[in-house]
Amino acid sequence: MSKNPLENFLITDWLNSTEMNKKTTFQIEKSKIPSKVIWVGGMIILLAGTGLTIWYIRRKKSQQVSALSDKDSKDHLTMLSAKPKRTITTPRFKCISKSYPLNYGTCHEDVEILQRYLRTSFKEDLGKSGRKKDGVDGMFGPKTKQIAEQRLGKTSFTASDIIGMKSALKVVGR
Repeated sequence: MSKNPLENFLITDWLNSTEMNKKTTFQIEKSKIPSKVIWVGGMIILLAGTGLTIWYIRRKKSQQVSALSDKDSKDHLTMLSAKPKRTITTPRFKCISKSYPLNYGTCHEDVEILQRYLRTSFKEDLGKSGRKKDGVDGMFGPKTKQIAEQRLGKTSFTASDIIGMKSALKVVGR
């Protein structure tokens, strides 16, 4: 070592720094965290994640329920009676008549024959209403009117028209 004290200080400082650089990260003295603190912190994170997950799932379910209730209010509502016969109404469609001639606005069981005839003979899509969700619901609404006009060329049907459709359905076996 040299006699100059400043030079001695610089050399020892340099030696200490090179020795420190040679040590690995694990050899450097590390601060010790008590294991209880680690466990408590881990549990807090776990509970917070679980709570967040439960909140998210409940929010999604409530969105789905509200979407379904909105859809139900717009779709057909079924009113139950003692007989499996049903009366269906929608916010956009109101039954105006329940007798012949069958035309737009008529709710009658023979409208089901007309609708079944349109579905069977022409493979037309009448929607998702009715018992079988095939559009055969007994209501002479906009879809029935449009398809009847396209396929049959008229929008008003008498009892003899329906009898002819009923016999055609019997021949086909539906």
